[in-house]
Amino acid sequence: MSINAETLFNHLGERYEAAYGNSPNLDATIEAVLKLLPPQSTVLDVGCGTGKPVSHMVAEAGHRVHGIDISERMVEIARRQVPSGTFGRADMRMYNPPHLRSLDSQPKPGADCTTVGFDAVFAVYSLYQITPGDTHAMVFRFAEWLKRGTGMLVLGVTPAESVPPGMGVEDATWGFVRCSAKTWMAQMTDEVFLSMDGWRALLRGAGLSIESERFFTFRPQDPEHNMPEDHWLLVARRTDEPALLGPHPYPRLGEGTRPEWRGLDVGSWREFSGRVKRDELEKIVGELVGDTRRALEVSNGQGGLAALPHIAGATAGSSPGDLTKYPDSSFETVIGTWILEHVSGVTRTVQELIRITDQSAPRSRIMLLQGAPWNEVLRFQNATCTPLAARSQAPSHQGYLLDTSIKILSRRGFDRVTLRHVNAACLFPEEDMEERCSRAAETLADLWYFDDANKEQMRQALIPQLRMHFRSKPCEIGFDMVLLVAEPSGDHL
Repeated sequence: MSINAETLFNHLGERYEAAYGNSPNLDATIEAVLKLLPPQSTVLDVGCGTGKPVSHMVAEAGHRVHGIDISERMVEIARRQVPSGTFGRADMRMYNPPHLRSLDSQPKPGADCTTVGFDAVFAVYSLYQITPGDTHAMVFRFAEWLKRGTGMLVLGVTPAESVPPGMGVEDATWGFVRCSAKTWMAQMTDEVFLSMDGWRALLRGAGLSIESERFFTFRPQDPEHNMPEDHWLLVARRTDEPALLGPHPYPRLGEGTRPEWRGLDVGSWREFSGRVKRDELEKIVGELVGDTRRALEVSNGQGGLAALPHIAGATAGSSPGDLTKYPDSSFETVIGTWILEHVSGVTRTVQELIRITDQSAPRSRIMLLQGAPWNEVLRFQNATCTPLAARSQAPSHQGYLLDTSIKILSRRGFDRVTLRHVNAACLFPEEDMEERCSRAAETLADLWYFDDANKEQMRQALIPQLRMHFRSKPCEIGFDMVLLVAEPSGDHL
């Protein structure tokens, strides 16, 4: 049985530094990046290990460094070796920088949009033992945490091209190679690898511009683990493209993300939404709505405020087609939950949301909730279901829908826009693996293809991919979301 990352690195401690700490190529890359940073930069070291070499070199150069690691033992060592840094135990997948919120924002014209975020994020050899979906999520989140236009990301990986033939299994959903029970440092580990082109596309999709690459062979200095390894270091700079609106560049698709608008089967959505764990969403929306007595939820029937804590005066469950019945400026706050995928015209729908929202109200805001760029449910849809559809369909692109909405909202006065990542997951608690895979395949195929002639083919194609997924992430499929919050600046009143 493979060991998990926390147990592994608690066991290794200083032995890991002894094996991997002497890497001239890595040192040269770190030094080159440090020369690009402004004085007293703020740097995050993800998977900091013992603090050497990354955190130590960052601190020695006069920068502020914060490191996180899944291993408490590694964190303790890092604190001793880099006393000027701050370190904490954290799972990178659940980590939220405490001083960074809503970095992907559209400030008022002329505002400084580079005053928040890290100057650099390092994730060197720390992404091997998370799932392909989590790897996608972390790259987008790293980009989200960086200062726009200047922030630097440094990744250390091994490309899939270096995996010996026959050692791994291709994950067709994500394009990764999965290696189960792989021997590393005398332990059995599960690791994932992405091709060079795959890494480049992932970085660019997250709004990052690759500035340098360094590929080399490294031999660990460990008596039990000293076979040569291929290491690849990538340095990328964040562009002005918002990570939460990725992947970039956008498809050329006109009004929507599909050639034809498809209707929504409310029953399928209710079945799906009943499985979604969305505690964080309820908390965030509850805080934003507050005590307003004029709130409207537009949900196409799949749930939203109707499933949140009771809000006095809220109107829940309206569909986009019902909006015309409301007079102008009827509500202070309007939230649309997953409606953009299922309306025949995004522009018309957003304009209706604007019309019924009172821009002069104290809590005037329009919120739109759609999928995050790394949403695993949508990935299964796009990778497996869409290619099998009886009628040609373009992949769903949530960032394109939100970006289109931002442009419309900004032109009509809602030009203070922030984006927030929201954690969520679709739960499949069935104990039997085959029953779980079958139920998940049926649920996913029904979401957008409930009436497609090839739905059974989709379901059958999903099952082996879901089986692979559930082995590394039992009982849940990620359903992370992006919440767009648009408020009027007052300049258009």
